[in-house]
Amino acid sequence: MITLPFGTVCCTGWLFDWPRAVVLTYIVVVSLYFWGRCRDRSGAGSGCSAAAGALDSVANLLFLLAARSGDLSVVAVITALYPAGTVLLARSVLHERIGRGQLVGLGAAAGSLLALS
Repeated sequence: MITLPFGTVCCTGWLFDWPRAVVLTYIVVVSLYFWGRCRDRSGAGSGCSAAAGALDSVANLLFLLAARSGDLSVVAVITALYPAGTVLLARSVLHERIGRGQLVGLGAAAGSLLALS
């Protein structure tokens, strides 16, 4: 993050991509080693895992673009609201109940977004 002001958008993307490349290489090597021993027989988790990784990379790229072109104080606050997305996804996908404390937190987050805009 310290070097973001010193580069352009096209040249600072590697700051977020090289750790993922290292982790991806590690995961591929370990997966190939254990392929026959503990493979998911249904294959259902593979597509979800690939989609989650792709969406994570896109989210980091969008954060980088927003941090370079927008007001960093607003971008940081909006980015810090990622737990609200997790709660809403758990409600919509897994049909989990939202507790009273979570509702208060979601309301406070919505209020803070309204105050920022």
